Amino acid sequence: MTLHIDFGPKVETKLLAIARQNGIASSEVVKKIVTGDLPRLVPENEVSGRNAAAIMLLRSWRNEDATDNPDEIRQAEEELAEFKRNINTNRAESGDHPDDL
Repeated sequence: MTLHIDFGPKVETKLLAIARQNGIASSEVVKKIVTGDLPRLVPENEVSGRNAAAIMLLRSWRNEDATDNPDEIRQAEEELAEFKRNINTNRAESGDHPDDL
């Protein structure tokens, strides 16, 4: 598919600079941006296939738990670290090496 997009001068300057830095055409920069963000932009109701129900459930959980609150983020990171310590302790006690995941 071919598209024609008119960018303002500031965006054009940024795209050209990024293209130069990476040694690629500006159209490739745009293509990488679009294809990189495309999976994130697929509407929730367009998920199809045999895993659709699981994907929808995981997305709903992710959206429920999303936060920008630094205190909540810090707490979640601490809980994850504690969980990992506990799992590794359990694995070490059972004879498994904690890094053998």
